[in-house]
Amino acid sequence: MGEGQPRLLDRVRDRIRRKHYSIRTEQAYVDWIRRFVLHHNKRHPATWGHGGRGVSDRLGGGEAGVGLDAEPGQERGPVTL
Repeated sequence: MGEGQPRLLDRVRDRIRRKHYSIRTEQAYVDWIRRFVLHHNKRHPATWGHGGRGVSDRLGGGEAGVGLDAEPGQERGPVTL
């Protein structure tokens, strides 16, 4: 990161404050982001080595017909009203 640019969490705090979110929401978001970054060993997402898969694939929703909230072995059926 170049000199003079604010760090990631400072940018997040600034954006949240401009949107007038509560201080607890700001704290929760910043803490979640900090833990997420530390979990990935402070590596940039481009270096995670996910082989071109999307976010939903990495989170378990990459199989056709299966959502993120599906139980293992459970497939979504057609939606009817």
